[in-house]
Amino acid sequence: MIIFAYFYSEPLLESDLEVSMNNVKIERVYHDIGGRNELEKLLKSCEQITPNYLLIRRLEELGDTSEIVKDNYKKLTQLGTKIIVLDTHKFKNIEKVECLEHIIEIDINDPKILENISKNQRDISLQKGQALRRIKALTPPGKAPYGYRRGKECYLIDRSTSPIIKDFFEQFLLFGSLIIVTGPTVIAPILRSVRPKKNISTILKWEGIAIDPIGALVASTMHMVLVMIQEKLEMVYMNA
Repeated sequence: MIIFAYFYSEPLLESDLEVSMNNVKIERVYHDIGGRNELEKLLKSCEQITPNYLLIRRLEELGDTSEIVKDNYKKLTQLGTKIIVLDTHKFKNIEKVECLEHIIEIDINDPKILENISKNQRDISLQKGQALRRIKALTPPGKAPYGYRRGKECYLIDRSTSPIIKDFFEQFLLFGSLIIVTGPTVIAPILRSVRPKKNISTILKWEGIAIDPIGALVASTMHMVLVMIQEKLEMVYMNA
């Protein structure tokens, strides 16, 4: 009994190839990393020495498009090779050859299977694109965040919507810095109504007293920060 194995890895997405074969003897292992040279060698080898089984992880590994996968699958099965898709049959490892004999072959003409192959290949393509963008420190694909527009290599400020974002954050940060102030006039009525334990009541009273100056400092600091941001944005607008 002759068993071949073929695996395809995307260098941007996979670091290690983890497939446990245990006691199964694999005559030849073909492994492509980002190319398809080993796949071509496999197809030629199968014409000379036809294996009984070919192990692959996923159907998408047999080509870059669903049509190529379909053609390569048919070529191999017409030679008499039974293709075992490990992920489809949820094999984490293969311990005995006998378990391969009872696996039902996949109908490659099934539209659902071809559609699934196309979907998985689109997902891989998107993941590759995102990985390349991360490496090159480029913006991710898709619509730019509100307040920005997409440039060639980075986001640019959208002058038509950025004032809305700026005003929102100014009001939000100022309001947030002010409402942290819960002085005695706020805490005392709550304590009279809830009547917590003495130690908790003491902590809350001092919290109400101490938070007044802290809140004032936070609010004034936030105002200074917002003024600095405003000046910075004005400089950006002038240079844009």
